[in-house]
Amino acid sequence: MTVDTQNKSKSRSIDLVWIVVDDFDQAIEFFTQKIGFVLDNRSDEMGWAELLGTGGSRLGIARKSEFTPINSGSNAVVTITVDDISISREELKRKGVNLKGEIMEIPGEVKMQMFSDNNGNLFQLVQLLS
Repeated sequence: MTVDTQNKSKSRSIDLVWIVVDDFDQAIEFFTQKIGFVLDNRSDEMGWAELLGTGGSRLGIARKSEFTPINSGSNAVVTITVDDISISREELKRKGVNLKGEIMEIPGEVKMQMFSDNNGNLFQLVQLLS
């Protein structure tokens, strides 16, 4: 049986944009109370929340920590959902894309790989596990 790695390395969609904040509670309050997003899920332990807008838009909020490679207020991170992050990572590496670190995993939830474009803008490949 032959595996079609060409198809598995293709980007599927942009499903989430996330930001880093210094004050986690204040940011959630701002986007829910002032902007009108709805809190979908929140993990104080992970310092992560996801809010829903209209039309399927999704905003992630990450608390500033040693696990976030960017400072608050400096960049929104666009995520690109893929079917197989390992294949996609190898494809980007082969093409000379600037990968940031290794694949990170939240077991049972998601695998993530940061990279930057030629201007230093950060993006993240995401493979959903659930």
